[in-house]
Order: sequence, then structure tokens, then C-alpha cells
Amino acid sequence: VCSDAMGKGYELEAALQALDPFAPDEQDYALEQYATPPHLAAEIVKCAAGHFGDVENKRVLDLGCGTAILSCACALAGAAAVVGV
Repeated sequence: VCSDAMGKGYELEAALQALDPFAPDEQDYALEQYATPPHLAAEIVKCAAGHFGDVENKRVLDLGCGTAILSCACALAGAAAVVGV
């Protein structure tokens, strides 16, 4: 588990928990549509930010973004710009 490099990782996770993932009736497992849990998304972005310096003030491209929770997490973590495809 990554250290809380951003200093407010709990706030990031709390903000992500407020997002609405796929509605159960709209999710299609045949298309491998799975929502990334907020805790996992926050940890991934904390690691990218803390260990690699790949988030804050950077341009982020999220390919195959699905519900875009990682895009949202990067935006909340201080990315200069975020594009989800």
C-alpha cells in the first residue's frame, strides 16, 4: 500500500465514493464493464502521484476509462488536464 503522499488520500477516497458508477441495470458483464472501487482508485492515483510524480500538474490520458473514476481521481489530485477515452 502506498503512503499518503498527497497528504489527503482519505479526502480523495471520500470524494470518489460520492460518484455514481454504472447503474446495475446498465452494466454489461459480457462487455467486461466493472466499476473500480473508490478505495482502489484512490490508492492507484496516490501511488502514481507519490512514487512516480505522474499526476500533479501533469496531463493525464485515461484509455478505456469506463466509469472514469481514475480520470476523476487524477483531476481531484491536481492534474493539469485529464482526458478519458
